[in-house]
Amino acid sequence: MKQNMDNSQGMSLLEVVFSLIIFSIGMWGVLGMYALGEEGVKYGNKATLALNAAQQKMEEIVALSEEAFFWDDRDGDAVSETRMSNIGSGVFSGEDEPWPGILRRWSIQPTQSGLTLISVLTVWKNKKQKEKKIELRRFQMKFSE
Repeated sequence: MKQNMDNSQGMSLLEVVFSLIIFSIGMWGVLGMYALGEEGVKYGNKATLALNAAQQKMEEIVALSEEAFFWDDRDGDAVSETRMSNIGSGVFSGEDEPWPGILRRWSIQPTQSGLTLISVLTVWKNKKQKEKKIELRRFQMKFSE
Protein backbone atom coordinates (compact mmCIF):
# COMPACT_ATOMS: atom_id res chain seq x y z
CA MET A 1 0.00 0.00 0.00
CA LYS A 2 1.33 3.41 -0.93
CA GLN A 3 1.36 6.15 1.76
CA ASN A 4 0.43 9.66 0.78
CA MET A 5 3.58 11.71 1.42
CA ASP A 6 1.93 14.91 0.25
CA ASN A 7 0.99 17.04 3.31
CA SER A 8 -1.76 18.99 1.64
CA GLN A 9 -4.24 18.45 4.43
CA GLY A 10 -3.21 21.63 6.33
CA MET A 11 -3.09 22.13 10.07
CA SER A 12 -5.49 20.59 12.52
CA LEU A 13 -7.58 22.66 14.88
CA LEU A 14 -5.54 21.41 17.83
CA GLU A 15 -2.30 22.72 16.30
CA VAL A 16 -3.89 26.13 15.74
CA VAL A 17 -5.14 26.30 19.34
CA PHE A 18 -1.71 25.38 20.75
CA SER A 19 -0.05 27.99 18.51
CA LEU A 20 -2.45 30.68 19.74
CA ILE A 21 -1.83 29.72 23.38
CA ILE A 22 1.94 29.96 22.95
CA PHE A 23 1.58 33.27 21.11
CA SER A 24 -0.69 34.78 23.80
CA ILE A 25 1.72 33.75 26.60
CA GLY A 26 4.50 35.55 24.75
CA MET A 27 2.33 38.63 24.28
CA TRP A 28 1.53 38.77 28.01
CA GLY A 29 5.26 38.96 28.66
CA VAL A 30 5.66 41.78 26.14
CA LEU A 31 2.75 43.73 27.65
CA GLY A 32 4.18 43.22 31.14
CA MET A 33 7.50 44.67 30.01
CA TYR A 34 5.65 47.62 28.46
CA ALA A 35 3.94 48.38 31.80
CA LEU A 36 7.27 48.07 33.64
CA GLY A 37 8.91 50.40 31.13
CA GLU A 38 6.13 52.95 31.51
CA GLU A 39 6.60 52.94 35.29
CA GLY A 40 10.33 53.50 34.80
CA VAL A 41 9.67 56.47 32.53
CA LYS A 42 7.31 58.02 35.10
CA TYR A 43 9.91 57.56 37.85
CA GLY A 44 12.58 59.11 35.63
CA ASN A 45 10.34 62.09 34.90
CA LYS A 46 9.69 62.71 38.60
CA ALA A 47 13.39 62.29 39.44
CA THR A 48 14.33 64.76 36.71
CA LEU A 49 11.83 67.31 38.01
CA ALA A 50 13.18 66.85 41.55
CA LEU A 51 16.79 67.26 40.40
CA ASN A 52 15.89 70.36 38.38
CA ALA A 53 14.11 71.83 41.42
CA ALA A 54 17.19 71.20 43.59
CA GLN A 55 19.56 72.69 41.00
CA GLN A 56 17.32 75.71 40.53
CA LYS A 57 17.27 76.48 44.27
CA MET A 58 21.02 75.90 44.62
CA GLU A 59 21.75 78.32 41.75
CA GLU A 60 19.31 80.83 43.22
CA ILE A 61 21.02 80.72 46.62
CA VAL A 62 24.52 81.01 45.15
CA ALA A 63 23.59 83.85 42.77
CA LEU A 64 22.02 86.14 45.37
CA SER A 65 23.79 88.32 47.84
CA GLU A 66 23.42 87.32 51.48
CA GLU A 67 21.17 90.28 52.23
CA ALA A 68 18.90 89.65 49.23
CA PHE A 69 18.56 85.98 50.05
CA PHE A 70 17.66 86.43 53.70
CA TRP A 71 15.34 89.32 52.90
CA ASP A 72 13.58 86.74 50.73
CA ASP A 73 11.77 89.14 48.41
CA ARG A 74 12.83 88.02 44.93
CA ASP A 75 10.50 90.18 42.87
CA GLY A 76 10.41 93.31 45.05
CA ASP A 77 6.70 93.21 45.91
CA ALA A 78 7.31 93.21 49.71
CA VAL A 79 5.92 89.66 49.96
CA SER A 80 8.15 86.79 51.03
CA GLU A 81 8.35 84.15 48.29
CA THR A 82 9.43 81.28 50.53
CA ARG A 83 9.25 80.21 54.14
CA MET A 84 12.66 80.76 55.75
CA SER A 85 13.44 80.35 59.40
CA ASN A 86 16.46 80.73 61.61
CA ILE A 87 16.71 77.42 63.43
CA GLY A 88 19.59 78.52 65.66
CA SER A 89 23.39 78.65 65.57
CA GLY A 90 23.28 80.71 62.39
CA VAL A 91 21.51 77.95 60.45
CA PHE A 92 18.73 79.07 58.13
CA SER A 93 16.31 76.73 56.43
CA GLY A 94 13.30 76.93 54.18
CA GLU A 95 10.95 74.81 52.15
CA ASP A 96 8.50 75.07 49.31
CA GLU A 97 6.69 72.90 46.77
CA PRO A 98 7.90 73.91 43.29
CA TRP A 99 5.76 71.24 41.54
CA PRO A 100 2.85 69.20 42.85
CA GLY A 101 4.14 66.23 44.81
CA ILE A 102 7.74 67.48 45.06
CA LEU A 103 8.79 69.07 48.35
CA ARG A 104 12.02 71.08 48.37
CA ARG A 105 13.94 71.87 51.57
CA TRP A 106 17.15 73.84 51.86
CA SER A 107 19.48 74.96 54.60
CA ILE A 108 22.38 77.35 54.88
CA GLN A 109 24.72 76.77 57.78
CA PRO A 110 28.14 78.08 58.74
CA THR A 111 30.91 75.58 59.44
CA GLN A 112 33.79 75.83 61.90
CA SER A 113 36.25 76.27 59.02
CA GLY A 114 34.58 79.54 57.94
CA LEU A 115 32.81 78.00 54.96
CA THR A 116 29.07 77.99 54.43
CA LEU A 117 27.36 74.67 53.71
CA ILE A 118 24.37 74.97 51.39
CA SER A 119 22.13 71.89 51.19
CA VAL A 120 19.08 71.41 48.99
CA LEU A 121 16.92 68.30 49.41
CA THR A 122 13.98 67.36 47.20
CA VAL A 123 11.54 64.67 48.31
CA TRP A 124 8.75 62.93 46.42
CA LYS A 125 6.82 59.65 46.62
CA ASN A 126 6.85 56.96 43.97
CA LYS A 127 3.86 54.92 42.82
CA LYS A 128 4.15 52.63 45.87
CA GLN A 129 4.21 55.68 48.18
CA LYS A 130 7.86 55.08 49.03
CA GLU A 131 9.72 58.31 49.73
CA LYS A 132 12.52 59.16 47.29
CA LYS A 133 15.15 61.87 47.82
CA ILE A 134 17.77 63.83 45.93
CA GLU A 135 20.19 66.04 47.87
CA LEU A 136 22.71 68.56 46.60
CA ARG A 137 25.40 70.05 48.85
CA ARG A 138 27.88 72.81 48.24
CA PHE A 139 30.51 74.56 50.34
CA GLN A 140 30.95 78.25 49.65
CA MET A 141 33.35 80.86 50.98
CA LYS A 142 30.63 83.50 51.19
CA PHE A 143 27.63 84.71 49.28
CA SER A 144 28.27 86.60 46.05
CA GLU A 145 27.95 90.36 46.31
